[in-house]
Amino acid sequence: MSNENNPKVKIISEYFIKPKYEVKQSNHPYYLSANDLSQLSTPYMHRGLLYSKPPSLLSINSLVDNLKESMSIALVDFYPLGGRLSTIKYEDEHASWVYVDPDIGPGARLIHASVMEENEVTVSDIFTCYESISRFIWSLFDMGDDPKIVNHDGHTRPLVSVQVTDLVDGVLIGFTMNHAIGDGTSLWHFINTLSKIFMGRGDDVEKPIFKTMIADGYGPVLKLPYLDSSEFIHRFEVDPRLRLRVFHFSADSIARLKARARVNNNNNNSNNNNIISSFQALAAFMWISVARARNLSDESDIGCWVSSNTRPKHDPPVPSNQFGNFVHLIKVTSKMDELMKNGLCWAAMLLHQGVMGLDENLIRANLKARTESPHVAIPMKRNSFGTNPPLVFAGSMRFDAYGPEFGLGKPVTTRTGCSTWMNGKIIIDPGREGGGSVDLQVCLLSETMTALEYDDEFVSYIS
Repeated sequence: MSNENNPKVKIISEYFIKPKYEVKQSNHPYYLSANDLSQLSTPYMHRGLLYSKPPSLLSINSLVDNLKESMSIALVDFYPLGGRLSTIKYEDEHASWVYVDPDIGPGARLIHASVMEENEVTVSDIFTCYESISRFIWSLFDMGDDPKIVNHDGHTRPLVSVQVTDLVDGVLIGFTMNHAIGDGTSLWHFINTLSKIFMGRGDDVEKPIFKTMIADGYGPVLKLPYLDSSEFIHRFEVDPRLRLRVFHFSADSIARLKARARVNNNNNNSNNNNIISSFQALAAFMWISVARARNLSDESDIGCWVSSNTRPKHDPPVPSNQFGNFVHLIKVTSKMDELMKNGLCWAAMLLHQGVMGLDENLIRANLKARTESPHVAIPMKRNSFGTNPPLVFAGSMRFDAYGPEFGLGKPVTTRTGCSTWMNGKIIIDPGREGGGSVDLQVCLLSETMTALEYDDEFVSYIS
């Protein structure tokens, strides 16, 4: 692909998909939890799987036709995703109730798209993520190229969409899901289920559980203290100074980081660092590396925020296939000089302590507080922290990102849409080769990214 060209995506056809069979539950509202409602002003989730075209692929049309059938079958169990958001207003209370109506709207959306011939894009172009093409990737997702779209727009837009984009020598399947109905675990559950149905292994799927998590003693209707959406919807532009790069850490690099993080250094007095996980070591390494690349003053604060799946921390644990938002943001902060002086082990231990502090009591207390006083979280504005926002980790090394094949073989890599483009946002995925390898999609200001790319210690761990 020439760097001088501006690739364009052309929609060939689109379809709206409803459940293949009648679903009795679709006659009733699907209630949103306090955690779900808090996401109404944040962006949709976008996750894409890039494939090389196998010789066995008959045509893109056949792939799209099979996806139409597979989606209609999947939506029988994932029935709320075929509906839309709906709102009832209570003017005398200056309040509103937002819920999912599974029976309204045309259904989930399936798009067949192609890159126009004069601007051919290859698998290699997407994989290497050249600067000229990085923002083009947004257009490979339904609603992925408009950063102003938020989850509240699910009143008029699909709750889930699948876009199949034909490339010169490959295919990118982009998945878009409303974040107010589920988290990353829920999205990957849907993607993997859809692939199994496509591959004729529908009997092997784990059906989703749609059971709203509400604090004890409260009813399922949670009223927000707003009458109009303008009171809580915030739409932001993406800062044009941002860059995104994908960094690969091999299993060996992760093992080396973990070993380093488990060794006492400087002022760290812990005698039991073997509890530090691979992810905590990697997150601490990125925290230190980005702080150094930002060239902060000694007294500057820099935060490291980690999205943690709370399902296994409930007592009893919430099943992994229970749909919804079960994420708690663990927030750790340090002064620049303290972070640089104490090093990797100390930083990793801070993160570990934050993770361990997230227990059943804290989760229940947060759920009760949010249920008693439901609200919509105001998203972190792209420039609200100036040039030094906290690092925010999302995704997981445990997601089965390379299991979905859709008759195309193993994916080449994963990509995301515009929702990742926030200064300090880091998406974590397992590496394609497995074994503990990791891919990080990192978004930073251009000058910070350049400094990171020339940081000898950082570069020594990526491949």
